Amino acid sequence: FKKALEGIQGKWDMRLKKVLATIGEKTGHMISLDEVKADARSKYCDLDSIAATLVKRGLASSVTDATERYLSRGSPAGTNAYEALSDAYLIQVEDAVRLIKRFGGIPVVAHPAKGKELRELAETDSFIMESLIPAGIEGIEVFHPSHSEEARQHLMRLAEKNGMLVFGGSDYDGNPAKGIELGVGTATSPIDIPYSRYIRNILKVSMMSPMNSDEDIAGMSLEQKVAHIIRPGF
Repeated sequence: FKKALEGIQGKWDMRLKKVLATIGEKTGHMISLDEVKADARSKYCDLDSIAATLVKRGLASSVTDATERYLSRGSPAGTNAYEALSDAYLIQVEDAVRLIKRFGGIPVVAHPAKGKELRELAETDSFIMESLIPAGIEGIEVFHPSHSEEARQHLMRLAEKNGMLVFGGSDYDGNPAKGIELGVGTATSPIDIPYSRYIRNILKVSMMSPMNSDEDIAGMSLEQKVAHIIRPGF
């Protein structure tokens, strides 16, 4: 899995370099990917890592400010990072699903309502049902700081309708510079993820969702149990 991930990361790095080149061209601020990785203290970087370096350079007051100025769609600096990243997919959905399942993971679609109004979710629903579920996606990140309560309820109903697993996250991403507390969110945008519900259900194995006859509860790992018990309705 690590070998496959490094191959994907190599392609991602090429796109990040394109983003940095776009920023340099549009603003005159030249930043290398090596500098971004040094600031992040990691060889795995993303747009938030670039935003953190922009903050360190004094070009923005926060990661959010840097994202809005340099990395968001239609940003004032004219550096549309999404255009720089949209030339090709890093990996096809079907290939990603096979890779995740091969190593015992659960493929989940992340924050599908991020940056979208409730009225825009019908198109997202169609994409999930017509493309992602047939490809093998098993879960939806329902709980996310960017999701409104209405969007969460909408996604929960979508999960229930399609028998998908429900997940949540604080969008921490391992980057303290984002100002997000792991599992909690930010002071201005906290995220209430019902972890207690999941824990209660782990302890109440008898309440688990129906299982196939060839599945042995006693022999399951904690991860396997969680995969069964955090379905909607518990």
